[in-house]
Amino acid sequence: SAKTDAFLDNLNGGDHLMVISDEVHRLGSSQNSLILNKLESGARLGLSATPERFMDPLGTERIFDYFGGILEPIYELKDAIGKALVPYDYYPTQCVLTEDELDRWVELSTVINKLFASCKVNSNGEVIPSDFLKLKLIERARIAKQAENKVSLTRKVLAENFHAGEKWLVYCDSTKQMSDIAESLDSMNISSSFYHSKMHDLEKAQALKNFKINGGILLSIKCLDEGIDIPSITHALIVASDQNPRQFIQRRGRVLRKDPLNTGKNKAYIWDIILTVGDSHTDVNLIKGLCIAELKRSIEFSRYSSNFEISSKKLRDIARRACITQDDLEYSLEDIEELEEDKS
Repeated sequence: SAKTDAFLDNLNGGDHLMVISDEVHRLGSSQNSLILNKLESGARLGLSATPERFMDPLGTERIFDYFGGILEPIYELKDAIGKALVPYDYYPTQCVLTEDELDRWVELSTVINKLFASCKVNSNGEVIPSDFLKLKLIERARIAKQAENKVSLTRKVLAENFHAGEKWLVYCDSTKQMSDIAESLDSMNISSSFYHSKMHDLEKAQALKNFKINGGILLSIKCLDEGIDIPSITHALIVASDQNPRQFIQRRGRVLRKDPLNTGKNKAYIWDIILTVGDSHTDVNLIKGLCIAELKRSIEFSRYSSNFEISSKKLRDIARRACITQDDLEYSLEDIEELEEDKS
């Protein structure tokens, strides 16, 4: 509503006005940034754990042009753990694509690489993706998010680790995937419930109420990433994830919050299904890129976990089997090993 003329025309802009934007990354979109074009103000404060917009350099530029640079000192996750957030254990869980999924991934990657080569770049040399490229990236991402083997692996993780009274939030990609997982859990007499945007408001409210009171397994999509506070969550299982850092940072924060009504919540637990490929495919760069993207997310999760030595060793093993080198990753394997030495 803040981008509408009805709202903006009633504001008396000027130095006397202070603008505070929560989740400021949302203001970078072409529509929401209309607010910035019309809103004259003095002091300005944008709040976000992830102010840079993923694959949107123009949107990121709009935000920083209006609000200025990031304030120092930066308050990082490691600063919050033990204070505002509880420590957590991280369990990366390997999942392999089927042959048909791998073939489709390679086919789309070939198209995507050609589209990238023809894209424009901004003054900083960052690629400005075309709308068609974005569509192809979304189509390829669905292969990873909805990988066939994720359903059985989710059932295995929950069957081995879920205990009555715990509160597990399971992040899925689609209502079909949620239904497949629920059906698979039912076959083992493990009950679960749904929460997604297509449900009526009353249904969603009831699902959250039951979850807060009784615990259990709540299957959700993206609508619990932001804005809903359930600090009593103790466990998270990430079945499907974007490569957008904002999403997995928000999801991690969702389960790490301290619970003022439960002083016994001293730790959280995160399971993360990461996709890799078999040894016969590691020489194909188009497929190797999938492992690199998944490992980047996993390394970020692992680096601040309480069981760092265990989780980082598993990630190093996965990377070496996939012939992924230090140069392939934003955080190199050498960085992980140095961090491990610091903690020992």
